[in-house]
Amino acid sequence: MQIKPIDSSILTTNDKYTNVSASNAITITSLTSSLFTRCVPDRSQLQNRFNGPGLLLVSKHEILRAEYHDFFPDKMMIIQRGYIEAEIKDFGTVVCSHFSYLLDLSLEYDDTIGFKDYKEQQLAEIAIIDNKFGSRDHVIMADFNTGPRVETADSPDKVLVGEVPENYQVWLDHGYNTTYMTDDGRCTRCIENKLLDGQNNAVDFIMFKGNYIAGKEERVLDCYPPMSDHYGVRRTVCKRGE
Repeated sequence: MQIKPIDSSILTTNDKYTNVSASNAITITSLTSSLFTRCVPDRSQLQNRFNGPGLLLVSKHEILRAEYHDFFPDKMMIIQRGYIEAEIKDFGTVVCSHFSYLLDLSLEYDDTIGFKDYKEQQLAEIAIIDNKFGSRDHVIMADFNTGPRVETADSPDKVLVGEVPENYQVWLDHGYNTTYMTDDGRCTRCIENKLLDGQNNAVDFIMFKGNYIAGKEERVLDCYPPMSDHYGVRRTVCKRGE
């Protein structure tokens, strides 16, 4: 490979864009500092984390308000989980989260956290969501890291080992609606996925509670090579007329 030097004769400078006065520079610096102070949380309050789980919620409809919350903001945790709460115009409340994964070995160093294992921690996270949103209409979409056990099915990708199925049942007992297992039923985290070293489980859902109607809940983003260690899930949810 031959690398050629840039011909300086083709480079031009436009003073309209390059000539910035000292006063303008001070104004820009001041504005940037002001925006940073207003928009970025105090690191001492969030332990140097802002949306640590890396959650993202996007909408084609206007987002009237959106906030991120840690599940346990008063605890020093290696793996801090949380959720985004958003109000969508003409629709209502949407929650996006990623619940604790059941590792065999705890990664937390603080013995005062108060959970004997990740199963118990995940159950506490479920309680936080239902206590905060359970009395009002809302949709929650997440990697729930919990799902039912299915021993026999009409195809291998519907035979599921089960990921803490008792915690999945808690969602149903709280009145959350999901039809994924009857509409589709295939694993969303699958042994065939080369990005994953695990077993077949369905752990990704779009659930709701309240005055909604919904279409089919189905697996999407089936492609090779895989885009993620999980497949996606799609569901059409509509607010009922008042």
